[in-house]
Amino acid sequence: MDQYHAGTKPQGLATKIDSARQRQTENLRNYHLDSLYGRNGANSLIHEDKEGRPVTTTVNVMGLQVGDKIYNVPGYNNKTGEMVEEGPEMRQKLLGMWGAQIEANPDMFPSFDAKFDGPIQDHPANIAARNLHGVIDEDMKQFQTLQQVTTGHLAADANNK
Repeated sequence: MDQYHAGTKPQGLATKIDSARQRQTENLRNYHLDSLYGRNGANSLIHEDKEGRPVTTTVNVMGLQVGDKIYNVPGYNNKTGEMVEEGPEMRQKLLGMWGAQIEANPDMFPSFDAKFDGPIQDHPANIAARNLHGVIDEDMKQFQTLQQVTTGHLAADANNK
């Protein structure tokens, strides 16, 4: 039985897909790092969460459906400081931020088939976003350690209540 009939992808195709997905995910991570370190005119957003604790937002990955694909895109504009909130206007705002770029370069961000029969939290786009969030959390820890060593405090300390 060949690879197709055994239910597995041919190794060359799997490697190509994994490589493209890794590059696309790296684009999101670089967006986050640009925001975190203030590169290329980007900035992070320090604000309070629902409990009043300081939070730093650098990318806020959100799902945007375009055609039969769900794209993981930044929901935070690191140039203007605009943060897209979940709700009825979310899709329109994300399209305004990223629609033209996705149309020009559909491989810019990770994309996943929109059709999915399982629970939404198990959709591959959500799993990928959670995995990236783990990497982002580690980046934040390293950044905060560097910040404390170089300045003696965290930038978010001023927002603590």
